[in-house]
Amino acid sequence: MDVPGDPDRRLNRFTLGVLITLGGLMLVLVALPLELPDLMPHYVVIHSALEIIAIAMAFVVFAVGWNSYQRRTPLPLLVISIAFLGVAALDLGHVLSFTGMPDFITPAGEEDTIRFWLAARLLAAAALAVAMFLPWHQPHQGPWLRWALLLATMGLVSGFYAVIFGAPEAFPTLFDPETGLTPFKIGTEYLIIALHLMSAGTLWLRRRTLRQIDVDALLAAILIIAMSEFLFTLYATVSDTYAFIGHIYKIVAYFYLFRALVIGGIETPYRELAGARARLKATLESLPSIIFEVDRDGIVHQFHSEYPELLVHPDEALGRRIYDFLPGDIEPVLQELIEDVHRNGRSREYEYRLEVNGEVRCFEAVGSRLEKVVSPQDRFIVFVRDVTEARRLDHELRIAAAAFESQESICITDDHHRILRINSNFTLATGFRSEEVIGKRVDFMLAPADRERVSSAIAEAIESRDRWRGEVSLQHKVGEPHSQLLLVTAVRGTDGRIQNFIYDYIDISALKKAETRLQRLSLYDPLTGLGNRQLLERSLGEAIEQCRESGHYGGLLLINLIGFKRINDALGMSAGDRLLIDVGRELRTIARQEQAAYRQGADEFALVAPKVGRSWQEAGSAVSRIADRVFSALDRVYRIHDQDYFNRCRIGATLFDGRSTDSLEIINQAAIALHQVKSLPDRTFSFFDERMQQSVADEQTIESDLRRAIRENQFELYFQPKVDSARRTVGAEALIRWHHPERGVIQPVEFIPTAEQSGLITPIEKWTLAEAVRQLSAWQASESMRDWSLSVNIASSQLYRNDFEFHLASLLDEHPIRKDRLIIEFTESTLLHDIHAAGEKIRALAALGVRFAIDDFGTGYSSLAYLGRLPVHELKIDRSFIRDLDKAPYNAAIVRMIIEMAQVLGMQVVAEGVETEDQMSFLVEQGCELMQGFLFGRPVPVAEFEQGASRTVDRDQA
Repeated sequence: MDVPGDPDRRLNRFTLGVLITLGGLMLVLVALPLELPDLMPHYVVIHSALEIIAIAMAFVVFAVGWNSYQRRTPLPLLVISIAFLGVAALDLGHVLSFTGMPDFITPAGEEDTIRFWLAARLLAAAALAVAMFLPWHQPHQGPWLRWALLLATMGLVSGFYAVIFGAPEAFPTLFDPETGLTPFKIGTEYLIIALHLMSAGTLWLRRRTLRQIDVDALLAAILIIAMSEFLFTLYATVSDTYAFIGHIYKIVAYFYLFRALVIGGIETPYRELAGARARLKATLESLPSIIFEVDRDGIVHQFHSEYPELLVHPDEALGRRIYDFLPGDIEPVLQELIEDVHRNGRSREYEYRLEVNGEVRCFEAVGSRLEKVVSPQDRFIVFVRDVTEARRLDHELRIAAAAFESQESICITDDHHRILRINSNFTLATGFRSEEVIGKRVDFMLAPADRERVSSAIAEAIESRDRWRGEVSLQHKVGEPHSQLLLVTAVRGTDGRIQNFIYDYIDISALKKAETRLQRLSLYDPLTGLGNRQLLERSLGEAIEQCRESGHYGGLLLINLIGFKRINDALGMSAGDRLLIDVGRELRTIARQEQAAYRQGADEFALVAPKVGRSWQEAGSAVSRIADRVFSALDRVYRIHDQDYFNRCRIGATLFDGRSTDSLEIINQAAIALHQVKSLPDRTFSFFDERMQQSVADEQTIESDLRRAIRENQFELYFQPKVDSARRTVGAEALIRWHHPERGVIQPVEFIPTAEQSGLITPIEKWTLAEAVRQLSAWQASESMRDWSLSVNIASSQLYRNDFEFHLASLLDEHPIRKDRLIIEFTESTLLHDIHAAGEKIRALAALGVRFAIDDFGTGYSSLAYLGRLPVHELKIDRSFIRDLDKAPYNAAIVRMIIEMAQVLGMQVVAEGVETEDQMSFLVEQGCELMQGFLFGRPVPVAEFEQGASRTVDRDQA
């Protein structure tokens, strides 16, 4: 079925055929040297009949547009319909002043006839052209606009009449009996044709956004009117064949214009109503219940029943009192329900019993009042459902509940392992109350490292034999983890699909503690409590397997205490033991962050760091940072036996991944690296892999150079223009650049990651914000730049920093700027850190008067419901969507969706990375307000930026 404004279909085939036929006929009439007859002997009657039809159709166009949209007419359609009332009035003057008609105010003649004709055609062409540029997606506001347009149009028509009859000399000659049409008349017709062609082109370009009207019909009407106007440039007399055929074309065009308004104003609402009724009927038929509509006297107006044999067939119930076919003991229940609805608008639930086929079944009824729009009388909808099975199941559940509370710790979940119910013994064993765990996955009490393993084992066992048995470590709410023997059983429904799982726990923590004590004797160092060499080898094997499964790299650090033998010799072995205990405690603290610490020799310790990176470079940087923490913790003064002892250490490190085959090989690699450190007195850290050593050295070089850059102020702000849809510069984005004394200008992508890892990002971003505020203050002192806005990017670490708000407030106090011109940008991923904390931060900062923008929007995920409550003013569409607009159609859909969403939320949209005219045209067409990209300018220093912006302003003023 054709739908008005459907952008996905091509021009209707029949309409396309009519356009081709009429266009071909017009070309034949123009091209062939035909002797066309003059129809004057009969033309007055023919002309009058054709024009009366056209006048009637124009009036119908007005009537449909004026009345059929229930005062919600889109403004363009209102303009067209009212204009065609004026066209009908002018065409009436054209008919009455036609040669051969009785005198109408002034003697009939070609001049008045053509003047009325041109006035009507100009009014129609102007109205259609204006309508094509008006917004179609919103109805006009207020009835006053309808009447204002109507009065203005009729006033214009009256003015035409007054001038034509009162001052005919104001018009140039339009028709010469000897030479035919004058150049002015023909030129005016061509102007009208041009307006129609412009309207048709605009309509075709906007067809994807117009769903309020039949675009095919409206397009056909405009094109046929243009053909008609062309024919009226060819006639030699007002009664020849060209004029006759031109009138035929005009009637066909008016028919299509009428169809365009009828489809949108009359047919489509009825189609929608029919569809709604069909959906309602299908919904009712799918409900396994009884639904009926009654008035206060009990008269049935609608009746649907899944059980037509229960009381009465639905067709027999209509128009009857429902009490006539209800058992006597149910009538008081229904009367009380209706009175309840009458008083409160909605009733409580009422239960009654009814014998069906020799079985007593239980039913539940509830009612609500219908809106007055349905009937002037009170009407009520009553919904009845059979709850017999539900009551039976409830009774069975009560029996099961008694057994449920008499067993060990039990937890019942749904088919996705989300907790539905626990017993009291479960609360005793775990410390969690029912309201604290309902809805959570049952594995939330397991250690994170065990969840995937246990879940996989349960899934595999359930698939083959519907149960799993194994040991798990369960985390108590306020105590230590304790061991449980777990039995998981699947409960399947009648269709064979799993509906629930029963988790049955038996506490075996006492037994496991005994096993643990025995294990510690063989796997742990009794002095420091750290794992020994045997446990180190086992843990390395497990770490290698983790890397194989995840694709990550791990690291091993061997730590040697420098001069440990000397303290043993000088202070005794007890002093050495005291040092080893302190070092073990420090390493255990470091190892809490997903690493494990071991003592594998007299003065040698080890740290295993699994899954520290997805690449050699990332893993190497992580291991280097761990080594820094070790040096910070161990290279210090220790107080032993009332004497100070300064301890130092050396570290040898290596990396491994899933391709490693032997934990001993990894330990040997780290030992070789440690040996290299011992052979070089000036070094305390080394990697086994020299390539990684070089990478770490490079990173340390960048960090060192950054510290120098901060001291020597080697940074500079570059500015990239932000323009509106007319290419006017309305602001800029501030982007930092590093002027390295040896490497030249360095882009942020090359040094920001290192700055974030080293903690140097804070002074850099403080400088950036201060410099941006200072520059904005300078611009606002200029007449031509005072209204510019300036956007500054901040990292999530800066937003969440406690002193950021005070820093920004002090800058705003120091520089008297228009605060709403400063836009703070943060990425969408910033919200993922903690959307509630981010909301509080943003609202606190918004109180200072600055505005906010979300950068790279669309590449991450955020809660749209919360986004609407944040004081965010701009959404910046990520450049990846703009770059691939013409390559991936879904990118265009995403961009369109973001723009529409932002408009609904009252936010501005900024498109980043605009590089082509086609991209800009698409964005402007979709309503994008602001853009930036290489098409308008690259990031440049402030002097070059201001010069380019000045040239743009001068060009715009010129």
